[in-house]
Amino acid sequence: MKKFRLAQVGAFDFENYGDLLFPFVLEEQLKHFLEIEEIVLFAPLGGPMPFEEGRTVYPVEKLEELHQEKPFDAIIVGGGDLVHFVKIQVIMPNISKEKVVYCPYHLWSSCSIFAAKYNLPLIWNAPGVPFPFSKQQEPFIKSLTSAVDYVSVRDSVSKDNLQPACEQTVQVVPDTVCSISSLIPREQLSSYYHRVCQRFGFSPEEKYMVFQASVMITEEEAKICAETLMEIKKNFGLQIRLLPIGYALDDIKGLSDIEKLYPEEFSLMREKLTPMETLSVIVHSQGYMGSSLHGCITANSYGVGAVVFNNVHLNKIPGYLELTGQKQNLVDHAEDLYDAFKKMMGQNISFQKDLCSKIETHFQKISHLIQQGSHPKNISPVSINTMDILVDSWQENSRISQEMQTAQTIFSQQLESERAIHRELDQKIACLQQSQQQLSAELQICKQQRNYFEQALQEMQGSIFWRITKPVRTLLDHLKHTKKGLPLVWQSLLL
Repeated sequence: MKKFRLAQVGAFDFENYGDLLFPFVLEEQLKHFLEIEEIVLFAPLGGPMPFEEGRTVYPVEKLEELHQEKPFDAIIVGGGDLVHFVKIQVIMPNISKEKVVYCPYHLWSSCSIFAAKYNLPLIWNAPGVPFPFSKQQEPFIKSLTSAVDYVSVRDSVSKDNLQPACEQTVQVVPDTVCSISSLIPREQLSSYYHRVCQRFGFSPEEKYMVFQASVMITEEEAKICAETLMEIKKNFGLQIRLLPIGYALDDIKGLSDIEKLYPEEFSLMREKLTPMETLSVIVHSQGYMGSSLHGCITANSYGVGAVVFNNVHLNKIPGYLELTGQKQNLVDHAEDLYDAFKKMMGQNISFQKDLCSKIETHFQKISHLIQQGSHPKNISPVSINTMDILVDSWQENSRISQEMQTAQTIFSQQLESERAIHRELDQKIACLQQSQQQLSAELQICKQQRNYFEQALQEMQGSIFWRITKPVRTLLDHLKHTKKGLPLVWQSLLL
């Protein structure tokens, strides 16, 4: 029986829990259908595989060299959020003390070029497509995906992003890590869990919940999360274990911001755990809460409820929760975490069997394509260097476009502010004009009254009575000036 040598490409060279599970899942699943000689791992940068002594992850640029030494029978891409043109920064202590630039597009794009050159089966193992492609990028996507024999993605969001730029039908398959409970029974994880408990001084019998957070958590969100965890501890009687999942993404920093608020109440697991140890901690918990998709997936796989805190609005999270009918467990704001956790604790995880069935069918198809072997492909010749230039150009255009959009937004805001000022001035002018009209009317009335009194005075001064009483008025004026010499009763009369 033929034994197959496979190349698997993904983010296998840095310390991120979910990505490191994919090679294990692929190998264990394919063993049900194929004789596997070797699965060689490739990643953007390469190096020793984290937490797996003696295993090497090769840089993807060495794919052709290793194929020429000993040919591969097929190339498998994924899983993980790989299919995009975004550069990210990750922590890789084996390469640099500083964060390094990571280019996932090197993986799937170079694989298309390589597979077309050697007519090898190329399979997408349900990766994620987190962003839609621009009109500029669509022709390259169509060309690169034309070399793929089986295009599968892990959720409907990924399909919606990819399908407009792909001539093939894009298949939706659950993230393959969903099947991990069928590959590793819960009882096999007990030894890993007891090892963790011994290392951290935990009692294996105590009940606890797991909380994970990324470095993207804000100071305000950290405060709210800390208060939420204290409320859970009080009302549910659960210990709180703060579990980093993405070491390469600096989860420790985000969790440290929470731990320092209640250092006596929370247990931050600072010492690094292997993927199997991390899995055992999640599996033995009463519930999971965090921003990691694969923290949620592995919890669900073993029947543990999970609430996902999607504070940075990643598309992959609602994609998975929609697929599994758990949209109610998606939380965007820290203030809603407690209520979501309370509701989650009463839920029954019943979708696992259906997911495992779909994943099994998926690997059956992959096995069939591998067994079929090579066939001619044809794509436009694009080198990885050319792709780098194109990506840099797209990113620069995107940056300029964003800056222009920002400038336009600022201008629009300023314009609207100026318009508001003008509207306010117009209102003030209208009010002043109205006041002026009222004052003019009142002035006219005063003038009329003055003319009336002047005319009345003239008539009175011209009357016989006014002339007859003149001596009396003269006398009274004189007395007013000399009233100090008069008795008080007379002074009072002259006031």
